[in-house]
Amino acid sequence: MKTFHIASVGLLLLAGSAFSQTVKTDFDPDADFAKYRTFAWKSGAPLPENPITNNTLVVERVRNAVNGQLTAKGMREDPQAPDFFVTFFVGQRERTEIDTFGYAAAPLWRAGWGDVMVRNHREGTLVIDIVDAKTGRLAWRAYCTDTVNDPKHLEKKINKAVEKAFKKYPPELKP
Repeated sequence: MKTFHIASVGLLLLAGSAFSQTVKTDFDPDADFAKYRTFAWKSGAPLPENPITNNTLVVERVRNAVNGQLTAKGMREDPQAPDFFVTFFVGQRERTEIDTFGYAAAPLWRAGWGDVMVRNHREGTLVIDIVDAKTGRLAWRAYCTDTVNDPKHLEKKINKAVEKAFKKYPPELKP
């Protein structure tokens, strides 16, 4: 019974970590982020033909979340004379994750046991780009992934992902 309980707790931890939101960023070390004070939205690639990602609610939620983060950092939107452009892309895919666990057989006295856990979920991706308006070069990118199984939680997940991403903006340059 004790072994079963420990295995159950382990499975819950595995399941929780498999579906956690991830946010990664990358940047151009030559970009002068101190000069970026104004921004404008630049349209990205068309959204994929998918009812979860191809809707105006997703577009509006991402733009509002990004605008809020940039404004909180002292930047302002200026479509006429931006220092940088902001664009984003969204997508999703079906994922199947398979985990195996168990104990090996002990020689001569008992058989081992094992089990397989299969989980299906929908994974959403949000990519946010900051592009230098003068050079057209990508200055900063955030890459966010999370499960998107339930559309009613989508706004909260978008806000959380954008907030996590902009905690890493502007990036800290290491000497």
